[in-house]
Amino acid sequence: MELAGYVRRTNLRSVICPECGRVRELTDRHVRKIGSEKTLCNLCRFPARRLPPTNTERRYWLRRFTDDDISEMAEALFGAPADKANIYAWRLRLQIKEP
Repeated sequence: MELAGYVRRTNLRSVICPECGRVRELTDRHVRKIGSEKTLCNLCRFPARRLPPTNTERRYWLRRFTDDDISEMAEALFGAPADKANIYAWRLRLQIKEP
């Protein structure tokens, strides 16, 4: 018995996004339709737009963490340490002392 709107998915292929390495499952039909297994996933094709941080957000981090802490967190998250001179400049601009 088949339900209305139910799609039976057989012959799934694991496809790896060449940009981020995320694995996703596609049907053979979808792979044929897009023409290649080397296409970007939706998160890489349509990245979320990131707005620059507000001064309120900057104050939150600058009041709680030292410049070294912020630089280490940036390196852990993004693979490159933050420029300590830039962090210090924001501290001066927002008149926040290092904790």
